[in-house]
Formats: sequence, structure tokens, C-alpha cells
Amino acid sequence: MKSTFNPRTFARRPLLLALALAALTAPAVHAQAWPTQPIKLIVAFAPGGAADTVTRLTAKEMEKTLGQPVVVDNKPGGSTFIATQALTASKPDGYTMMVVSNDTLMVNPHLFKAPYDIRQSFDYVAIFGEYAPAVLVARTTLPVNDAKEAIEYLKKNPGKVNYASHGTGSTSHIRMELLLAKLGVKQNHIPYKGGAPALQDLSGGQVDFLVDSPVSSMPLVKAGRIKAVAAMGKERYFDLPNVMTLAEAGAGAGDFVTFQGIMAPKGTPPAVIKAFSDAVSKAVSDPVLREALGSRGLKPVYRGPAEFQALVYEGSDMMKKVITDNNITAGN
Repeated sequence: MKSTFNPRTFARRPLLLALALAALTAPAVHAQAWPTQPIKLIVAFAPGGAADTVTRLTAKEMEKTLGQPVVVDNKPGGSTFIATQALTASKPDGYTMMVVSNDTLMVNPHLFKAPYDIRQSFDYVAIFGEYAPAVLVARTTLPVNDAKEAIEYLKKNPGKVNYASHGTGSTSHIRMELLLAKLGVKQNHIPYKGGAPALQDLSGGQVDFLVDSPVSSMPLVKAGRIKAVAAMGKERYFDLPNVMTLAEAGAGAGDFVTFQGIMAPKGTPPAVIKAFSDAVSKAVSDPVLREALGSRGLKPVYRGPAEFQALVYEGSDMMKKVITDNNITAGN
């Protein structure tokens, strides 16, 4: 076949080749260039709180890997909706992310009209820590001393047991309802405005049970003012080695992990998600940071994007069922 020389095509070949190479290398160049400026990490709570403190410690360690400042931006209020709206309104360029916990992703969307969808609004980056499993604590005068006796007491006294919570729709409330659903029994819910007043009335004998964080309960347990009767998680709490889990007693309640994680606006480049997630993994492997987080009740744990997302989706479905089945609404 006879070929025809076209000087225009020949002249354009270097330009076409350059454009093709640029298209092929663009994603790699973008990934290599990120980050070129400080990264903003939104926290939905006020400065000085637990979530804020562990975030700042982790962010400082991540800066060593990322080579840019990771700046905490506190946006408290509105059941974390102020913070999430700020995130979803941000460009998905990797320079704005948010620290989240169970309530934002697994509970609040089923209690309020949330301005986001956990499957459509976010990209999941990483979990960097998990809090100690909750414990079931009781008033000292209750004739219950371990998980088996607690289960038996709850089953034999339907509608006669008063259990406290940190408030209607709180994880304290939902955890107890998960247990009661497992046992097939209903009891009386007494909501409080926070953990402190609930613990106060439990120690005073005004209520029978409370599902609480061991971090806040342990001082009263050690002082003999309340007693720990069961661990809600899959494993025994390290500071209560003799307190069996509900699962060991034959009533695994489908408890959920309480975590601190990081998410980004939907559409953030996968290469950026991976780079940030890798920085989280490296940060939580640092011995100094691990000790600092552990002393604040947060166990340093890394879970990547896929595992993080799966955990949230599964947990959200579980929360939706218990909230719907028990007609749980927000507020006291």
C-alpha cells in the first residue's frame, strides 16, 4: 500500500505525543504533588475535649509523614451537623477532612434529618483509635454480681428494672436496648443529661443499671460505690480481668466498636485517600503516640478505608433496627 506524506500530521506528532504522555502521567503527578499546603482536619467538638485532644496528638505525628501542617478546625454544635456540612461543602481535593465517631455516622442519621448520606456524601479514610468496650454497672445493693446473674435478673423481672442512660438516643441507651432485645425483655429507661448525673444516681441507688465507659466508671467501681457486672464488648476490659463478657455468659449483645476515624468529602482522589490513610497507619505505630492516646482511653488501632466503610455500614444498619424497633427519638 502506498503511503502519502502529510506534512501537517508529521508536524503535529511531537505535540500529540506530548499531550498523550501528559494525560498518562497526570494522576501520578497529582498524587506526588499532594500535599503542597496545610491540611484542615475538622473536629465536631470544642477545643480541650477528648476528641479534640486525641486528634491534635495524632495530627502532630502525621505531619512528619505528610510534610505539611495538619491543622485542627473546631466546629462544635448541631449534633455534629455543623461540622459535617462544612466537610460536604469543601472541595474534594484532600485539603479538608474530618474526624468522626459512631454518633455522626451510625446513630444521628436515624434520629435526626441528617444533611448527608453515609453512602453518598463521604469517602472513608481510616480509623486511628478505638475506645475501651463499655461495661454494665449496677447499684451495690442489687442482688447481681456477674454477667450471668445480671442476665437472669433482667429476664426474671420484666418491666421492673430501671436502667439509666446518658440520654435518649445515646450509645449508652442503644447498647442497653441491644442487650434487652437479645434477652427478649423490656425494662424501664431513665434518661439523664450526660454520664455524670447518671452515675451519681446509680451510686445513690436511685437506678439499677447503667451501660457506661469504663474510663468514667472505674473510679466509682474501685471506690465500692457501684459494681461492674459485665463487659459489653468481645473481650474483657484489661482493668477488670475478673468481669466476664456478656458473650461469655451466653448473651452476646451485638455490641459495637466506639471509634475515632477520619473521612473526606466524596470524590477525593483515591491516591490522596491512600496517602493520608498510610500516614495515619504510620502515626499510630509510633510508641510515643500510642502511649499518649492510651493514657486518654483511646487504643491506637489502624483500619483502612474498606474496613472502615464496612464497619460503618454494618453498624448503621444495626443502629437503625434498634432505634426503629424501640421508637427511640432524640432528646430526653
